[in-house]
Amino acid sequence: MMPLLRSTDTSMAALRRHEGRWIASTAQMVEVAVMLLVVTCALGVAAVLLAGAISTVHASATTEAATRAAANAAEAFSADPDAIPEEQEIEGLNVACEVTPEPRLSGTLYRAHITVFDATGTTVYELDTARYVAAADVPDSQDSRSAVSGGGAA
Repeated sequence: MMPLLRSTDTSMAALRRHEGRWIASTAQMVEVAVMLLVVTCALGVAAVLLAGAISTVHASATTEAATRAAANAAEAFSADPDAIPEEQEIEGLNVACEVTPEPRLSGTLYRAHITVFDATGTTVYELDTARYVAAADVPDSQDSRSAVSGGGAA
């Protein structure tokens, strides 16, 4: 049979059990808070890495477009060194070409320094190239050949 009144020992045991549950629930709350902090930090690191990756992708795309623009300008220079403009816009990038002709006895050596700038004016890519044009290929070469060989009208 159960007593109608509880003894003091039983209520103390109940209090201890309640305190134990309170301690256990506090430990769980601390554990949840630490887990939340770890997950938040992990998400923050992932966001920073993702932002860095996006920035790298944009820089890579700009460099790729600049490389294509410089290659296109170099091909145009190779086709006709005299016809390439000093500044032009290719694929949204500004391309500057400095052409320096160096006359030789048997022709002309053309050197080109091609620089690609972005919209802010920052240099994105640079390329140096050269093309040799023989005297027979130069339009005014017949006058210079006759003067060099001494075979003019005498």
